[in-house]
Amino acid sequence: MKDLGYGVEYAYNPAYAHPVMNNYLPTQIAGSKFLSEAGDTSEKIWDEEKLMKWESQVNGGRPWSGRDKTAL
Repeated sequence: MKDLGYGVEYAYNPAYAHPVMNNYLPTQIAGSKFLSEAGDTSEKIWDEEKLMKWESQVNGGRPWSGRDKTAL
């Protein structure tokens, strides 16, 4: 693999007196967003029946504070 050029630009941190940065992502996907922000539910499904069951059986009959009012 060394002959193929793998790891040519790799900088081994302990070999340097200062921090070094290694970038392992291919340039085609650099800057891409892989995870949603915390609290982002835009790609989640909403199952009112399962939520009502959870509220009844687990949450002591109290409505969930995060209930999506627009889904009703």
